[in-house]
Amino acid sequence: MKFSEIYRPINKGLSKVEEILLRAPRNESFSGVAELGNFILKNKGKRLRPATALLFSGASSVGRPFKAGRTLLNTAAAIELIHAASLVHDDVIDDSSLRHNKLTVNSKWGNELAIVLGDYLYCAAFDIIADGGLNERVMRRIIHATRLMCEGEVLQIHERENSTLLKERYISIIEKKTASLFELSCRCGVMLSKGSKAREEAAAAFGLNFGIAFQMTDDYLDIASGQSSLGKTPGLDFKKGELTLPFLNLAAQSEQRNKIRKLIKSSESRSAFLELRRLFLNSPANDMTRNEILGYIRKARKSLDAFEGSPFKKSLYDITCYLEDRAKV
Repeated sequence: MKFSEIYRPINKGLSKVEEILLRAPRNESFSGVAELGNFILKNKGKRLRPATALLFSGASSVGRPFKAGRTLLNTAAAIELIHAASLVHDDVIDDSSLRHNKLTVNSKWGNELAIVLGDYLYCAAFDIIADGGLNERVMRRIIHATRLMCEGEVLQIHERENSTLLKERYISIIEKKTASLFELSCRCGVMLSKGSKAREEAAAAFGLNFGIAFQMTDDYLDIASGQSSLGKTPGLDFKKGELTLPFLNLAAQSEQRNKIRKLIKSSESRSAFLELRRLFLNSPANDMTRNEILGYIRKARKSLDAFEGSPFKKSLYDITCYLEDRAKV
């Protein structure tokens, strides 16, 4: 199913979010700020974070007219800007030259400008938040999720080349780095539609589990797929010495554990990565990784039981189907 169909119940709202995003990078004295910001924002992905915020707001409004108001739209746009800022910084950290099969800011203009642009996008996000009429509880949720996201990135860098990394630690990292922002967007959708506390927690659980599955899928594709489907150069996790789920499962399952640990330590070697990829794809670790991803997707789907049937709920379910299909290589 195409995203144009999945997003049909919120098309108008997403179009307004897009307008807010493209207005965000502005500077009256230097037009280059808008040019650079729009380079990022026009190179858009699926807009999953603002979409889930709007969809959960709609799912919480069944039985009453749904209209995406200014506060919800500003919040959804701000969350997407926070995400965009984190990607700009991630590409610098990962020395990545491609994102969505297009040049990254750092590859086009250099690391210094990319770092400052990422900082600028964070500021633009909080400018929208300050102007959005949010109550203190929502603002604290946004600040908390942003802090968790940064903590996750710090932990991931700190744990590089740690051959004794435990899976629980890996999951903790991706909960912070990726899932926290999905949890935020889903929670805010319910909060801003004045949904019940039970539904707020169900939406947050959806976001958390979907976010974990989303990052696990990205990590899986980094070793199991090619550049065209991944949208960036594969093998970046390995090159940076980051032990992700596929490597952890491979090391735990394989009888060639010592050989695998030696290959993992050869992060600068392309041949070592290709050998690890071959071993992974032909081992039980491959199915084990996909099954773990599916487990988190099922947990996310279970959270939707708290909501009545509606086009919004169906779209949320369809988003989980998209992720499940993405993990099938």
